[in-house]
Amino acid sequence: GGCDMGCGDWGDDMDLQPPPLQQPTQQPGCLASGIRDYTQLPKEMDRCIEEYDTDSSLRPAIITPVGSWTKTTKEALLASPSTTTLRGDEQKKEKDIAFD
Repeated sequence: GGCDMGCGDWGDDMDLQPPPLQQPTQQPGCLASGIRDYTQLPKEMDRCIEEYDTDSSLRPAIITPVGSWTKTTKEALLASPSTTTLRGDEQKKEKDIAFD
């Protein structure tokens, strides 16, 4: 299938259903194999925002989670998942690890 996910593909109601499958073609944001190139997503979002947000109503937001986080990990591919609750300093440590 294709990977075209242009501005209008999600519809005005933000249904979040993927667009119908298309013939694989080289399109902006896609690799030659028809696979979605997610490194181009920020540029595509900026382009769509500029095109459709004509009254500049879209604003950035900083989301600050509070409370505890739940971390689910597996020691090996076939191992059973284990769940850990993270608070305060543990959250900062795990966030720093994720963005290293």
